[in-house]
Amino acid sequence: MNYAEMSVAIPYHGRADFFKVTLETLLNQTCKNFEIVISDDSNNENDLAALDALVKEYASYGLKIRVVRTKPNLGAILNTKQAVDACKNDIVRILHTDDCLAPKTIELELEIFNKFPDTFFAFHNLTVFREKFIPNENNRWSDKTWVDNWLKDKNYINSIIPSCLVINKKVLAEVGFFNTEFEFMYDWEYQIRLFEYAYLNNKRVVEIEAGYVGWRISKMSESYTKSMLCYRDSRNIIKLMKKSYAKIGKRLNISKKGIKRFKRIFDNRIEQEASCSGANSRLPLRLYPRKIFHFLSGSIKSLCDFIKKTQAKNAAKSALKAQAPLVFDDNYLSYSKFPMYAKDVKIAPNFDDVEKTAIVICGPIVKENNFTYETALLYKKFYKNKNVGIILSTYADTDEALLNDFRALGVEVVLSDKIRANGVDDINHKITLAKFGIEKADNLKCKYVLKTAADERFYNPDTVAFLINLLKQYPKNAKYELKNRIIACSKDSFVYRVYGICSKFLFGELADIKKYWSVEFDNSDPGELKAISKKERFIRHSGDSYVLRNFLKNIKHNLKDDIDDSLEVYANYFVIIDKEQINLYRLKNSNKTSQYDFYFPNLMKECLFLDWFNLYSNKNKVKYSLSDL
Repeated sequence: MNYAEMSVAIPYHGRADFFKVTLETLLNQTCKNFEIVISDDSNNENDLAALDALVKEYASYGLKIRVVRTKPNLGAILNTKQAVDACKNDIVRILHTDDCLAPKTIELELEIFNKFPDTFFAFHNLTVFREKFIPNENNRWSDKTWVDNWLKDKNYINSIIPSCLVINKKVLAEVGFFNTEFEFMYDWEYQIRLFEYAYLNNKRVVEIEAGYVGWRISKMSESYTKSMLCYRDSRNIIKLMKKSYAKIGKRLNISKKGIKRFKRIFDNRIEQEASCSGANSRLPLRLYPRKIFHFLSGSIKSLCDFIKKTQAKNAAKSALKAQAPLVFDDNYLSYSKFPMYAKDVKIAPNFDDVEKTAIVICGPIVKENNFTYETALLYKKFYKNKNVGIILSTYADTDEALLNDFRALGVEVVLSDKIRANGVDDINHKITLAKFGIEKADNLKCKYVLKTAADERFYNPDTVAFLINLLKQYPKNAKYELKNRIIACSKDSFVYRVYGICSKFLFGELADIKKYWSVEFDNSDPGELKAISKKERFIRHSGDSYVLRNFLKNIKHNLKDDIDDSLEVYANYFVIIDKEQINLYRLKNSNKTSQYDFYFPNLMKECLFLDWFNLYSNKNKVKYSLSDL
């Protein structure tokens, strides 16, 4: 059988602003072989008019759209069913009006059902987003869904939301539809029936990796707020589980421990949701003893940690005062002092007349000692000149009160959602945060960008002027496709890593930094690295190398993928400064002046300004060889 077309069933109940985004993702599908059936149970005249306007607009763009008007306020389940019943094709995907699809989603789904026409249903692993859905189409899926494992484990903690479900209409005839009795936990109830039936009747089920379907979390979304009720109603789900065990438990050798594990997982989730506002999030009485126990044990632990920290602090002070020079294991030791808090930094810049520059702080906010906040506060203290702005690019699920603290400082806050496919060294998250932060700098018409990280800070107030002057001192070669050189830092930029410039700290003209981060996500299989030695992985397979390789391809550099070419790249496209020149402090591995100070040949030798300057001055006479290590 050839499935030439599919139907997209959409239950509509207001929020035309969200729905417009959803329709846009349907308009951008690479495969146009689908119809859209909208079931509308709105009772508000404005909602009805807004839907009519959207349908007219997107029909004019070529989308095949039909609207089914229903009795007002049918509810999510019946409204969805009415849309599905009105679909003319055998293959139906459900899509809610605030969710999004990656451009190749429908193409992939039709490809799966055409390759395996006996597929009973397919489902996606969802990608949660708040601000903007960031697709990651990695084309990985499997028809070996290990249905038994889902029934034993995942089925009771990993719900398949309707927007992730693609069904053959045979499912409706053989399994039925969502049960309205469980209106706000229907995904669990229905998927239990789906997997049970597929298992008992040897039906093919296809699982698709995350990256194609985005599920929007919004406090204004009724489906999200009401779906939280399912966690409070977990005991009803356990009743469903017991019925399921009665049918298939013996065949799968399922242990009753699964029920206890499920209770524990759901109780944890209920406690998390109880921190939200609203009546639906109140903690059930049965969980208050547990909450009190956690509070008391946490308080005792905090007190013990405080005592230990104070004792360690006093001991460290005494040791430092008692011995000069510091000697340990036949080595002299030195240490540097970096104030934790901006109020304790008393120096000001000597050169504050700089061209418009954005300092883009990327990453999850470091809450310990308010590190990231104090970093932003320090930069605002340094740069009262309006030509230097601070941008924080972080995750959309960050606590709003914390974000408001940054906004109160005058920091521009840019939010983006996490994606499920991390890439090597979590590089896909770093690419996302960098892109969004640099895009904001572009909107603010900045000439220069200093891309840095949320777990590091520089203490030299003349850093921005120093970096701008370096670019003027070391202009780029006219033949290279860049406006100027890019400045990197010695910290974690390695001589013996191929294209091993650390991407945490980068400075340059906006167009160049934007181009540096204009790379696609890394969709390589993490399992492939398991067979590679640690040495080879270090040399060639880091997240930083992935970004730089792709940047070099974008500027048409002929990659030779060896140390000699890597060092030539350093000499031709970069200026590498020592972290000491700007008093850079990074939380990770910061207990030594330099993490990789070795007085013998070592693979983890950082590229210092001295090394870079020698390469720049006479790169043909400077030789580094991996054979020495």
